[in-house]
Amino acid sequence: MLVSDDLVYEQILYSHSTSSAKKVIDEDYAGIVVSDQCPSYNWIAADRHQLCWAHVKRNLQQMADYSGGGHTAYIGKHLCLLTNVIFHTRHRYEQGELGYSLYLRRMRRLQKSFDHWLNKGTDVMVKRNRGRCKLLIKHRESLWVFLKKTSIPLTNNEAERCIRGFVIQRKISFGTTSDAGDKFRSRIHMLIETCKKRGLSAMSVLSDIIIIRVQVKSRNNAELLALTK
Repeated sequence: MLVSDDLVYEQILYSHSTSSAKKVIDEDYAGIVVSDQCPSYNWIAADRHQLCWAHVKRNLQQMADYSGGGHTAYIGKHLCLLTNVIFHTRHRYEQGELGYSLYLRRMRRLQKSFDHWLNKGTDVMVKRNRGRCKLLIKHRESLWVFLKKTSIPLTNNEAERCIRGFVIQRKISFGTTSDAGDKFRSRIHMLIETCKKRGLSAMSVLSDIIIIRVQVKSRNNAELLALTK
């Protein structure tokens, strides 16, 4: 699923591979993509790929909640604390409580502290958490793309909200069993979510589409019939 300010695009694919991602996002796309840490999106240039901080926080929280405690949990808690401050600072800026220059200075300090504790995380005993820290360091640039432009969101929550209805319907109806069903479901959801963003009635838009389609088909049939006379 792709979500912008006034458009939702949805396509059902049965793989999380890079090739599947490229079917949805064109390789020549020059905009900013905000995604989770799925490796399928790693082909996108780092300066155009913002990692979702909500997903980052979720993974770091698991590190902070490590049952063995000790050094691993200690570092995880510091990283979670810094993540919370990053969100808080961004929210204060969006609410007009911080000017842009002050917001940027605070974010730069937080960036430096986050990098410091992330580097410490590469030495923890737990392999899984150590690997997560190394992965974030590897994609460090993609953590901070939002600092280049304030319109870039910290998370992909908007896409998560848009896909929620789709997921609920899939659980209730047990999905589809054909390519035609996949296309119908994705197109209907795409229509509904796009209309929500544009403040339109999905039923009215769908009715207009059907009417236009019927009119075009009738006109084409009439033209075809005229050619056969």
